[in-house]
Amino acid sequence: MYNNRSIIKIIAKVRGIENPFIIPIGFSIALAILVQFLLYEGGLYSISADESSRTRIAYDFSRNNHLAVGNWLPFHTLLLGALFKIWPNLFLAPRLLSHAFGILVLVSVIILTHCIFRNKRATILSGFLAALLPQRVILATVPLSEIFLISSICLGFIFLNLWVERSEFKYLVALGVCMSLATMTRYEGWAFATGLILYFLLLKHRYSRLPGLRQRLVLLVLVSAFPIIWLTLQFYTTGNPLAFTERAVTSENSALVWKNLTFLPILKETLQMNVLYHFIQQNMASLNGLAFISIFLTLNKNQRTHATLSIAGWALLIMSIVWFLVLSIPGSTFRLIPSNAWRFASVWSVLLIPFTAHAMVLIEDACKHKRRLVNFLFRMILYAIVTIFFVQQIDQLAKESSFSGDERSLGMVLKKRLAEEPSARVLIDSPDWAYLDISIASNYPDRFIANTGINPRLPTAAILQIDNAGEGTIPDADPFTFYVFRTAKYKQWLSSQPHLHPIAEFGKWRVFEFRREFFGVGPGQLFDK
Repeated sequence: MYNNRSIIKIIAKVRGIENPFIIPIGFSIALAILVQFLLYEGGLYSISADESSRTRIAYDFSRNNHLAVGNWLPFHTLLLGALFKIWPNLFLAPRLLSHAFGILVLVSVIILTHCIFRNKRATILSGFLAALLPQRVILATVPLSEIFLISSICLGFIFLNLWVERSEFKYLVALGVCMSLATMTRYEGWAFATGLILYFLLLKHRYSRLPGLRQRLVLLVLVSAFPIIWLTLQFYTTGNPLAFTERAVTSENSALVWKNLTFLPILKETLQMNVLYHFIQQNMASLNGLAFISIFLTLNKNQRTHATLSIAGWALLIMSIVWFLVLSIPGSTFRLIPSNAWRFASVWSVLLIPFTAHAMVLIEDACKHKRRLVNFLFRMILYAIVTIFFVQQIDQLAKESSFSGDERSLGMVLKKRLAEEPSARVLIDSPDWAYLDISIASNYPDRFIANTGINPRLPTAAILQIDNAGEGTIPDADPFTFYVFRTAKYKQWLSSQPHLHPIAEFGKWRVFEFRREFFGVGPGQLFDK
């Protein structure tokens, strides 16, 4: 039976009065939500065309339950498609899902730090660092697949550390499931799965209680099943198991590899696209580089640090080598470095946070002064420096938004009109990927027809053709209801047509509406025979 004093203690613990983690962790989550919200409100809707393309693929899957075998792995499509069945908002739903997984990553980093170091200050500090880490913040704001990969990997490492400590098979299974989800999300997950297998093969002597053969087989099956299935499907559908790399190993390509690697501009470009290059660049440019102090001091001190760093290190090395080999082969993706290529190394940057937090604690301890005020001021200065570095990086990365406010506003205007006219169709200019953003913002992407095809890198013959003399040709069919164009020659011709009425202009984009009353006919009657 509990006395009154015991009951008071239990209530106090539940409320968090005696728990030093509750308030700071709650602060970290609130800070993360605030930063993500401010970025979204500031107009950070995407950092590439992939967000809208992935949204369209998930939307199609939610409508027809058909999942094509392509370049992208299916987990993001499955998850987002399931959400669309419940809430078919193509603009908000993917972003709120990323926000939620971004908070999951934050909580996972905090738990992972506690599992590795068992240090209260490092655990609390990791929440603050994770809330402001530019890679986590940006990827939690835009609807890409990286944030799902990072959450799977962080959760997997939590179970890895629990298994190292307790040697219970259930944690090994949970680790395998998390890594399996990672292999279904991004190809970086394959590198982590390979690193996990290598760790148990090469570094098993560090454990006094090794997993049995059956347990290791279960883990092997869990982490390797999907990659084997995916390679098989690629071979079955394309005849090339590596078709997702957009490369083909032919005698002609093989002969060009050496030529490319000995041509310094191409070699430099290939190296700068490498995940290892981006990992070093983005972390040495911020105080996340402090993590290497902790790594140097703790690598061989305990099994938890050794397991975490070994698997992450193997994965980074494997991904870097494979990436270099793939990019050395000529292919359709061999082009200039994308401005958002930093995201490829983001999962490793997030995994550095526990070690950055631990390094900051070590620095605090090394600089400890007898006076509390001096210690407090030193801590505040250190935290201020971290904040300034991270906020500066967030601001720099956030400027790379490829989904403008004009495109969203235009999509919202069309959303209203398309809802009012169920038979309306839109012919949209497609010189680049921006047309996808407008169609997603409208929430009716299947009502849009791309004027020069869906892939701007491989344009098809224009539906609305303008000749050298500036004369245009409308397709001999029921006309489109709306014409949305940004190319000057199209806008000039469309503006000269009496049966087309300009109804809106957003930045370079202009919207024209077909005036059927100009011909005195109703819908579907203009070209009737």
